[in-house]
Formats: sequence, structure tokens, C-alpha cells
Amino acid sequence: MKKGLRAQQGLSLVELLISTAIGMIVIAAGARLYVDARFNSRIQNDLEGMQQNARFAVDMLSRDIRRAGYLAGNINRRSIGGTAARVPDGKCPTASGAWGAMVQRPIFGLNDHNGSYACIPDDDYLRGDVLTLRYAESMPLSATPSPDELLIRSSPTEAAVFAGKSASDPDNAVHGSPLSLRKLVSHAYYIRPSGIMVCPDGSRPPSLYREKLDRNGRPVAEELATGIEQLQVMFGVGIDADGSAGRFIDASAMSAADWEKIHRVRFWILARQECAYGRFHDPAEPYVMGNMTYHTPVAERGLRRMLFSRTISVRNR
Repeated sequence: MKKGLRAQQGLSLVELLISTAIGMIVIAAGARLYVDARFNSRIQNDLEGMQQNARFAVDMLSRDIRRAGYLAGNINRRSIGGTAARVPDGKCPTASGAWGAMVQRPIFGLNDHNGSYACIPDDDYLRGDVLTLRYAESMPLSATPSPDELLIRSSPTEAAVFAGKSASDPDNAVHGSPLSLRKLVSHAYYIRPSGIMVCPDGSRPPSLYREKLDRNGRPVAEELATGIEQLQVMFGVGIDADGSAGRFIDASAMSAADWEKIHRVRFWILARQECAYGRFHDPAEPYVMGNMTYHTPVAERGLRRMLFSRTISVRNR
């Protein structure tokens, strides 16, 4: 054997155990970082999703409130005629356009129930207020309407509401110039369980829905935004000396005359993560929305939530 060469020696048992332990610690730390990163990413996605859904809901409601009462003319709503015109009665029949034709009351609400709105079945309604808004489309009709589609013909001083098949009826004639023919829009916003999303546990998150008129003049429901848990609405009635709404009251306290004096609408949207994973302490619970304090259902606690509010001036009074 040549001098200077030494026999190779392996690791001792102690060294092997130490290196293994260090390797396991590094792997565990990496796994923990990966899990935390995924968890934080999911939280961020939830927050972004809640914000997007809530912003969409708030913008949709705000736009419709601003349009409410628009009839393409300076018209006294009480004098609106036509074969389909209906006196407001707070009802919503399922197979009739009568609900949509109640343009004499372009803004209407129900406080924490769907009342006599038969077009919103009790099994579908979940919670919160119901807000109904009615107006004429901004653009005149450019295509042939269906026979039962609700329309409004208006001049600067008169208007008539009728179904498409009755457009030539003498009772639907309107005097004055210029004349315009537009579709009549009626929307009712409310909260119900989602019809498109099912969580892993089989539950369905709450969603903002909108009841609208189809081409046959009947109310149909469409889902707008998932994860919307509450909708609360108050109405600014009367005007103070400074031009602000004199008082805000909910639908249950509104008289028939109050519905004619709405100057502002204030609403609250409570958004939440769509499905539960783990539990989260909600320091903001309960949520105060106007004169209503909302306690989240026990079975739905531990979810992330965000509250949004907006006050909109009514343009078409």
C-alpha cells in the first residue's frame, strides 16, 4: 500500500441520524411554507371573489335605481293609460305581466319577506329585502316585439302601457310629439340559494337574483352574483332644507303616499365566501345595516364576509 493513502470511512450512526433529522426539518419547513402559501392564496382569491361579486351587485342595483321611473317623457304617472296598465298593488302574479306594468310605482320594496310576490316562490326566497324597479328602456324599440311583450308608448306628456299584440288598439294611442316605443323593464332583486353552485358539503351559497319580464311578459328569475348573503334597503322620503333626503325608512314603514316621494335609496350588500373550508373568526359580526342588526346563522358562521353600502339619488321622480 502506498504511503499517504488513507482508508475511506463511512458516516457514523450519530452523523447519519443528525443528517436525517436535519433533512426532515427542511422538508417539513418546505411543506409548511407550501401549505401556508396555498392557504393564503385561497384567502386572497376568496377576498377578490367577494369584492368582484359585491361590486357587480352594487353597480347593477345602482344603475337600475338611477333608471327607475324613466318613461321617455315628462309624464304624470297617475295618468298613464293603455290596455295593460295596472294600479300598483304590491303583488306579483306568476303567469301575468301585470306586475311589470305597474309603472305608476317605479320603486317598491318589501321588508325581510317576499310578501305577496307569488312570482318569487317561498321555497326560493331565502332572506333579506325585496327591491322592485321599473322603467322604460333607454333605446327605442328597433325589432318586432313578441305578442305578449310589455311595451310603453310615450310622448313628452302622455304614455300607454300594452302588450305587443295590442299596439294598434285605439286605447293605446298617445298624443303629442315626438313619440317613442320602448320595452318596459321590471326588475325585482332578492336573495335565494344559488342554482348553479354546489359546495363540497352539498350546500348552496346564497346569491343575488333578479326577477325580470321575459318576451312573453311573464316574470322569470336569473342569478346575478353568488355569495351575496343579505340585501337591506331603506328609502329617503321627503327633502330637508339642505336638499338631502329628510328621513330614511324601510319598506314596512312606507305609506302609499311615501312611495311617491322617494328621493334617495340606500342599500346594503353583505358578501361572503361561497363555500366553507376551515373556520374563520368574524370580528365584525353582527352586521348593522340601517335599522336592522343581522346575526349570521349559526350553521354559516366562520365564513369571511364583507359589507358594502351605497346611497343613490332617484333621478326620475
